[in-house]
This record gives sequence, C-alpha cells and structure tokens, in this order.
Amino acid sequence: MATTNDPRNEEIPITKISYSTHILVKQFVHEWKIKNFEYCHLSDGDYLESLKFVTVDQDDSFEWALEYDSAENAFKQVDIQLSLVNGKGDEVNVEKKLISKTDWFNDEAVFRNFISRKQLLDEANDLLPNKELTILCKFFFNKGQCHQSTVAVDQVPIERRLLEFDDFEKLLDNPVFSDVEIVVGDKKFPAHKNILSYRSRYFENIFQTAGSCHDRLEIDGVEVQVMREVLRFVYTGKIEQLPKLSRDLLVHAEKYEIEGLREVCERALIDHLALDLDNVGDMLALVDKCRKAENLKKVVIDFVTKHSKDLMDRKDFKAIFAVLTPTFLAEVIAALISKM
Repeated sequence: MATTNDPRNEEIPITKISYSTHILVKQFVHEWKIKNFEYCHLSDGDYLESLKFVTVDQDDSFEWALEYDSAENAFKQVDIQLSLVNGKGDEVNVEKKLISKTDWFNDEAVFRNFISRKQLLDEANDLLPNKELTILCKFFFNKGQCHQSTVAVDQVPIERRLLEFDDFEKLLDNPVFSDVEIVVGDKKFPAHKNILSYRSRYFENIFQTAGSCHDRLEIDGVEVQVMREVLRFVYTGKIEQLPKLSRDLLVHAEKYEIEGLREVCERALIDHLALDLDNVGDMLALVDKCRKAENLKKVVIDFVTKHSKDLMDRKDFKAIFAVLTPTFLAEVIAALISKM
C-alpha cells in the first residue's frame, strides 16, 4: 500500500514563553514578652495589653495591640510559698499554694502536714542548726503590669537609618579626631584608619604594612571628585554622581577592593549603558581592567559577538583588540568561535 505524507503528522514547532511573578512582602515583627507569667491571675473581664505598635504600608498606617485574657474566672489570688532553711542556708522542703480572695478570711490551714517532727529532728536533714528552726513564708501578689520595650534596628524606618548614616559624611571635612590624611593633588581629606581599613582591603593592607605612624597617604591617578565619591561611599554607602562617574568609580572600586561600590557601579553601567560600535572599544578595555565585573563583561562580550562583522569592518578594529590583555582577548575569541 502506498503511503502519503500527512502534514498533520509533521512536527509542529512550539514557542513556549514562561515567566514568574514575585510577590513583594514587607514584614513587621512585634515581640511581646510577659514576664513572671505564673503569677498572672486575672479576674472576670480583666486582660493584659501590650504596648501599642504601628505598621506602615505605603500611605496607610495601622495601630495594633496584643491582648491576653484568662478563661479561668479567677478571683483576686495570691501565691504563698512555705519553706525551711537548713544549716547551709539553702531553702528546702519548698511548697507552693495558690489561694483566692475568698479563702483569705477563713480559719482553714493552708499548709497541712507540711513536715513531721521526726523529719525536723533527724540530724541528716540539717534543719536545726544551732538547735534553731528557720521557717520562710513568701507571698506573691499580682500588682498589675508594667511595660519595658526595646526597638530593634530593623524596626527603625529605613529613611531614619539613612539620615543617621549620612552624618558620617561630615567627617570627611572635619579634621577633629582624624588620624590619616588622604591627599589627592591639592585636596586633603581628613579620614580615619579604622573606617578605611574595615571598608577596604587595599587600605587595610597599607596601614598594616606602614604601621600606626603612617598619617599621610598620597593618591595618584585619580581625580578629586572621583576620590570624594569613593570616600563618600566608604563612609555613608552613598554616591551622588551616578551614572556620570560610573566608569571611573568602577576602576577604583576594583583597585581599592570595595565590593559594594563595585556592585553599585557595575549595575549602573548595565542599566544606563548604550553600547554601540563607537564605545565598545572603551567598554572592552574597562571590563578587561575590572575583572570582577562579570555581569558587565558578559553584556559587552555578547554585543561583540552579535556585531562582530560590523566591528571587523571598522578601521580601528585592530587597535581595539591590540590593547587587551592576552587572557581577556582569549575569552573574547572563545566567545566569537562559539557563535560560529
């Protein structure tokens, strides 16, 4: 029997698009501790209430409080503890009882058969040092509630935290208590070795090598405005001239080993970068110098592989690749070959 090709049996190309939606969640945590809870005896209608706290969601704010009440229907109560003191001064034979207000005024014994005379006279129990018997009776009354609160750092509004952090920038213009001077050309920045060392491995190595007597550090190969932004980030985590100085700051973030600054500058370059055949040479040289900017390097190399033919037609093609280090050049060539 002859067979015919049925177009319905041919493979149908499928275009599959998948995506995910991430729900942003803002979390508030309020912790309420009720101390001495075992002595909390509530009458009908009574309850404990926490301090009020506020949650803020965009433009809306809500005031909350936690309440605890008891279903025991208890009257006003008191805890009574009876014990003896032995020859070592320790409380022994401790016994506790809870009595309500209605039991306060009757003549019934609260502690019956607490201890026998035989036990008291037994020398092994050491209850009669110097032939004296010491009895302790303690009363615990519920006197209401008082509040003690502590605010964790994460509960402070982020805007307030940023304002507090901004104050550190004032240190860059105030020589009081500074212990090192950063000199860039004619500009001098008063600074602090402990802050620089904590934020930068580069400065940490310098001060460890030079010792505590090193109180002046001259920096070459950087403009004053770039150095100010580097120091501003070290002291406050803030940059004022992005994306304008992104390239210069990325280079110096790599040099001074300031990881946070490197990440911010790399992200700014990727977000604002308008790659074309005229500036791709400069960007290749930048990512060659900044080896840790892996995401930016991928963007630049992808552009090169997609526009390789147009790039090879340029008169400055050889000049662009001649300045690259052999290691990075090999990466670019490998990317080009993989796209062939």
